[in-house]
Amino acid sequence: MLTIVIPSKNEVFLRKTILDVLKKATGEIEVLPVLDGYEPPKTELVTDPRVRYIRLPAQPYSQKRHGINLAISQAKGNYVMSLDAHCMMAKGFDEQLAKDHQPKWVQIPRRNRLDAIKWSLQPQSDSRPPIDYEYIMFPPLVKDHALHGFKWDERTLKNWDIPIDDTIQFQGSCWFMTKRWFKKMGFMQVEGYTGWGQEAEEISMTTWKNGGRVVTNKNTWYAHLHKGPVHGRMYHLSREENRRSYAYSYNKWLVENKDFFISIIEKFAPLPGWPKDWERRLWPKDAATSTTSVTTTLPSGTTIISNTLKKTDMPKTANKSNTTVIYISSNTEKPEFEQNVRKLLRENCGDIPIISVSRKPIKFGKNISVGNVPVCESTNLRQLLRGLEAAKTEYAIIAKDDFAYPPEYFALTPPSNDHLYRYENIWALGDKFWQKGYSEYAQMGNRKYWIGLIKNALKGHRGWNEIAVPILFDPSEPLSWTSDNAVINFKSTSGLRKFPTVRRNFLPKRALPFWGHALELKMKMGLG
Repeated sequence: MLTIVIPSKNEVFLRKTILDVLKKATGEIEVLPVLDGYEPPKTELVTDPRVRYIRLPAQPYSQKRHGINLAISQAKGNYVMSLDAHCMMAKGFDEQLAKDHQPKWVQIPRRNRLDAIKWSLQPQSDSRPPIDYEYIMFPPLVKDHALHGFKWDERTLKNWDIPIDDTIQFQGSCWFMTKRWFKKMGFMQVEGYTGWGQEAEEISMTTWKNGGRVVTNKNTWYAHLHKGPVHGRMYHLSREENRRSYAYSYNKWLVENKDFFISIIEKFAPLPGWPKDWERRLWPKDAATSTTSVTTTLPSGTTIISNTLKKTDMPKTANKSNTTVIYISSNTEKPEFEQNVRKLLRENCGDIPIISVSRKPIKFGKNISVGNVPVCESTNLRQLLRGLEAAKTEYAIIAKDDFAYPPEYFALTPPSNDHLYRYENIWALGDKFWQKGYSEYAQMGNRKYWIGLIKNALKGHRGWNEIAVPILFDPSEPLSWTSDNAVINFKSTSGLRKFPTVRRNFLPKRALPFWGHALELKMKMGLG
């Protein structure tokens, strides 16, 4: 099944686009138009069991990325497509794309030009062919710290007889991939990119960098309306928001991922208009030590594990032979929510074994049930000790029933056996994401060293009576590890701490990389 998401903000051709998609699809589809802060007249709505409208509350900014994320989180299809609300499709486009698809691909159908008034294709010729390829422009728009694609007619004509071919860039008005690839890559990232712009750049760069392919498929097509002065944009777009998106994208790919960017340009070289000395002009020597990124000062001794590193660059990672996850549960959270927490943990920790220590029996890893003991911090500490003693591996890493952990959380083997390591990037989720300091439930270390610390802290205290002992402690110098992707502490009404300690000098965020929009994540986890 294919889920087709159609973002729309005051689009006058939305109904025509939906009807065209329904008419041209030959397989099983569902259509999810996303109404960004407006309601069309009832006569413009399409009544069809395959169509389900998603409505977003009005905001002063574009919510295209939010809308796509929300729609795909509800998608029933194994395949997903995003389509602009002013497009016409080829007959059988859905089955052709599915037939040709490979798991790590992003497909772009051949793009024709739409005459929206006649609802037909505009004429084409060798001087105005369909758009199969785009390239990244240079040098004019790079001065504005922006990545821009532009049609590559020369490559279109040269590679006319290649039905499916690699492309470095595409427009963004239509793309097709599996829902699995969309989720694995963390599209559409809102934080940094803002709500609109650079969608194609994010998809193409991220896909190529992670071993996928972005391909143009000439076995089928769609026709896209270039609105221009005739039709206008149809909605207000913040220039400042657009500039922030461009600046973030430029920094992410040309500064933070310089080596990858060089490799992808070399793969498709020569690109139109690119001078021979493009590397020197992009990264002049006098700017070699500068960066436009926003940085956070981390403690000395912090190991940074970037989710943009190549596998060959990664430090030695935790694995099933050397690490065990110790999962602690008080069994006070909503069952649906905790099931989702466990599911995420299982997915993101890979094949690392799990020992769960809970107050009631649960089916999760190897379970240890400690019975109806007090719900308190010292109980959690004793639960952790039980789990550590039951494990056999050299290292252990903690997880808890109201936290979510990204894959990068599990991407470290401690370089030293006489320290505990604390994850640095932690956010609490309420109405928005709020940055926290260290958390006792985001640590790892040598298992025997950890056991010794806990036994020393509990010396003289037997049984399960509540005592004032913090679970976050280590007399040695604090050491950390971190990545771009945060550990999330969910604030339900069932946890030990109703009001988390957060860093008030940091502004909250509506969305975070990997996790997406705050409210969407809460709904997904069963807290909506």
